[in-house]
This record gives sequence, C-alpha cells and structure tokens, in this order.
Amino acid sequence: MFPLILLLIFSQESPDPLMAQHKYLTKAIQLQAEVHKLEDPAILRNYIELITEKYSSQIGFRTFFLKDLSDGEKLAALRRHTEEITLNANGDIVERNLESLLLSAQRKFPDSLDVRFSIGIYLFRGRCCQTTPKILVNPREIIATFAEADAAGMHTAGSLLALALNAISNKEHVKARGYLQRGLALSPDDPDLNLGQMNALLSASEWDNGIKQARKLFEVAFDPELRVDALLGAARGLFAKKDYQESAKTALSSLKIIPNHMFALHIGLDGLRASGVAESYREAVINFLAQQPDNPELFQIYMEYLRIRGATENDRLLMKTYSAEREEDPLVRITRLVNQSSFLRMEKQTPKALSLLEQARKQAGEMKDTPPDLIPILDQLLDTAKKNLN
Repeated sequence: MFPLILLLIFSQESPDPLMAQHKYLTKAIQLQAEVHKLEDPAILRNYIELITEKYSSQIGFRTFFLKDLSDGEKLAALRRHTEEITLNANGDIVERNLESLLLSAQRKFPDSLDVRFSIGIYLFRGRCCQTTPKILVNPREIIATFAEADAAGMHTAGSLLALALNAISNKEHVKARGYLQRGLALSPDDPDLNLGQMNALLSASEWDNGIKQARKLFEVAFDPELRVDALLGAARGLFAKKDYQESAKTALSSLKIIPNHMFALHIGLDGLRASGVAESYREAVINFLAQQPDNPELFQIYMEYLRIRGATENDRLLMKTYSAEREEDPLVRITRLVNQSSFLRMEKQTPKALSLLEQARKQAGEMKDTPPDLIPILDQLLDTAKKNLN
C-alpha cells in the first residue's frame, strides 16, 4: 500500500514543464499528432486553448503563430506587431486551418462540451479580425457555452473575459468583477482583463483601486490605444478625487502617444477647467492645435468639446489670441480663418464668420499649388454660411 502522501502526489496533475518554461510552440507540436486523431475532445480543447490563449501573432481567423518565448519576452509585445509578421521573430504556424479541424470535431462529437467550448474560444479570440469565419455561432450561444463550461470547471482567461463583458453589458457588475478577478489570477498580464478590471473599479467609484489598476494596465499594455486607455482611466479617477490638475496632466500626457486623441484632450480640458487655471487651459489648446496647424480636424476636436461643455470667456480670450497669430504658410493662414469662422458660427456671429470664409476663399484662389479639394470645400462652407445668414 502506498503511503498517503504518495497517493496525494499522484492524484494531483503535474505541472507541464514546457508550459512553465513558456515553450508554447514546442508544446503545440507535441500535441498536434494526437489531436488530429480526433479520439478525445478534451485533448482538442487543450490544443485550441493553447493556440488561442498563447498565440504570439494572428492573421485572420485561420492563422495563429506560436513561439517559444525567450527570457523577458512578452506575448502582448509580440501581438502588437501583427501587421508585420515574420517567422522566427513572431513565431511559427502550427495549424494552418483551425476551422477544418474544428468542423471535423463538431461532426464527430456534435454534443461535446469540449468541442463547443473550443469553437467558442476560437471565435471569441478572433473577434477583432476582419475575415468572416466559416463556423458561424450565435454570440449568445457562445456565452451560454462558456457559462455551462465554467460551471463544469472548464475555463480560460479568454472565456472569463467574455463572461465578464457579457455581465457588464447586462449591468451585472458584481458578477463581472468576479469573472475578471478569476481571469487575472490565470493571466495577470492580460491587457484586456486589466482594462476590464480598471473600468469595473472606476464604475464602482473605487477610485484609488481604479488608479492602481490603471497603472498596472499601462505596465502590461504594449498597444498605444490601451496605454492611452490606462492614462485616461487614471485621469478619471484623479478627477473624481478632485485632484484636477494631476488629472489634466495625466490625460494630456497621453497626447504624446496618440497626438489627436479626442477624449485625451476633452478629459484634460475638464481637469483644467475644474482647477481654474485659465492660462494652462489656453496653453493646452494652443499646443494641441500647433501639432498640425494646417489640419482643421484638430480644431474640430476642440470645437466638439465646446459643443458639449459650452464656451466660456476663457475660450473667447483664447480665440482672440489664436486669431492674432500670424503665419507665413498660406495653407495655415487659410486653416486659421476657417477655424475662427467655425467658432464664430457656434457663437451665432454668422456675418463675421462669413467674412472670414470669404477671406479664406480669396486666399485659396491666390495660392500656388492649391490642394485640389480645398476650393470646393470652402465653396461649400460659404454656401452653408450664406443660407444660415438668410
């Protein structure tokens, strides 16, 4: 008879040394031959989980790359470069058409929870891709499968994230946080899980914990959008704590990552307005516009803020400063006139706005190498302004 301690050891599942060493490609190759026999749905599920949870790069639904990670390598950093796939650097393709494998398994085991779960996690992890999969499953069915599988002790970081997002959409925030916490226990550095947890904490008004989670997200996120999400999450928490200047500083710093990010400017201006530092507010707007002085889209981002929050005397003073600046570049001069006109139209000063547009149209006609779409756009703006005047 074995001693009790040996029985306990043998009854526990031994940790996989390849997974512990992040040898994901080697592990997948090891499983591949057995998987294709389609004798055990559980082996198929382990294989699909490995490919869809530990992929290093992805093209469409059908092609996942796996890699044996070296010391210090992060999956999130590799996934950031999915548009520049190169073998060795991004990994290798283990399964060129996962859909064929899954369809064969579905035909052989139509009622298997392992197979349904495999299909669900495959579709969920490919949700951001542009191609349409051959396997079509209703999203509600996928969520139902994930819930059934979870009750049976079957889950991945991805399935828990899907359940959390579904719970959030149903306003079941307590349940969502439970899923997110369990997902983070499996994959602490998963950027999507960290983003979900940050938003859940901020929604629950747990400002300090939300800010802490935002810092964690910034550390693990290699994608620029997610890094901006982290900074804006922290800014939201700081604003709620009435640390308005730090909130503004944090939000506006994200413009160094994505220069024309609308919410970064809007949240930053909210902080500056609340702090009452009028000069800093004007400086922030001027610096934002100066990034691309001949691009009217930046001014429209500022205008959208004014439409939401309303223009103040500080904004009017800002426009006087903006109007007084002189530019040598004719396209920048025309852009400034159009921008000033846009502000005046919002202020119901249509005659002045029309006058500025007429100046812009005249200068465009005198330009050398006029951009081909500039004059038609100005003519359209003039026509609209004249109709509003009448």
